[in-house]
Amino acid sequence: AILRTSIDILIFSSITIGWIILENLIIVYFKTGTAQIETRRIIYFIALGTIINLFLIPLVEFVVLMNLQYQTELNSRNLLHENTKFKYEILKNQINPHFLFNSLGVLNSLISESPEKSKLYLNSFSNVLRHVLDFREYNSIALKDEVKFLKDYIFLLNIRFEDSFQAKLDLPSRFLNKHILPMVLQLLIENVIKHNKMSENQPLIVTIHATAD
Repeated sequence: AILRTSIDILIFSSITIGWIILENLIIVYFKTGTAQIETRRIIYFIALGTIINLFLIPLVEFVVLMNLQYQTELNSRNLLHENTKFKYEILKNQINPHFLFNSLGVLNSLISESPEKSKLYLNSFSNVLRHVLDFREYNSIALKDEVKFLKDYIFLLNIRFEDSFQAKLDLPSRFLNKHILPMVLQLLIENVIKHNKMSENQPLIVTIHATAD
């Protein structure tokens, strides 16, 4: 800002001084017929142009900087607001009320039909919820940790949809220490289920695989 102000003062002072001298040369020429100005008047014009720009340019630069700072703060607030909304939407997707309701409904029916299976179901259900709570503030997660969570989530879906839903994971061990976004695979499966139909005759088959890219 200081460098820009100094350059502006230099440039605009030159323009202002040149304009004032040219204007006075024209006036003198029309009055006297000669285009000559006394040295003391030229010095006066130089001082006048410099003083004008010494006050004017810093004022303009100050206004520009204040506006720039305001725009920066406004953009920061907007980004913070959008980030908060994004986190909220992600959290809503992670703990979908319908998912909780359906899971508890399945658990309720399992308790009377198969107590042993209901214990396994409850264990996987608690693992899913624990994973959501543990990693909700993380920006990334190791694929191996996400796979553990995903297997519990898939187990819940297999109990709920039985033979109508299948999930196949093709994730080579060399990729398991790579990092991805938390819950992103679960969201993918959830969207596949949400936007497709399934039945025992036409099961929904989801395949997740990883490549070097």
